Amino acid sequence: MIGYDNLAYCYSHGRGVAQNSHHAQTALLQILNHLDPSTQELFLLSFAKRGIKEVESFIENHPKVQLILAEGYLNGKYELPLNEEKAFHLFQKAARANHPQGFENLVYCYSKGIGTPQDSKKPFQRYKG
Repeated sequence: MIGYDNLAYCYSHGRGVAQNSHHAQTALLQILNHLDPSTQELFLLSFAKRGIKEVESFIENHPKVQLILAEGYLNGKYELPLNEEKAFHLFQKAARANHPQGFENLVYCYSKGIGTPQDSKKPFQRYKG
């Protein structure tokens, strides 16, 4: 897996090869497909810390990853700085992707005023017919 790790980094930063976001993401996916879920979390976070921009686009399309990062920002996990607004935004993205845990965390944030003004009715408004 170390080979794909370095390959993703090289494609992301144009080191020794032409910069290519698609190839960098493909390398990331190859690694993720071979890791157990808890290792996937740590792997993505380490890539995010190294500044590999393809992780950002990967986050946009994967609610589970959004939840992992949101937890990190909410609780200071994974050496991420506490940032309730970022946590709320990521929970919101996961909820919009119909991830049940994303919605559950979004309701919690609204009910406690975490990263957003407190409003216990707001998260349910989208389900009113």
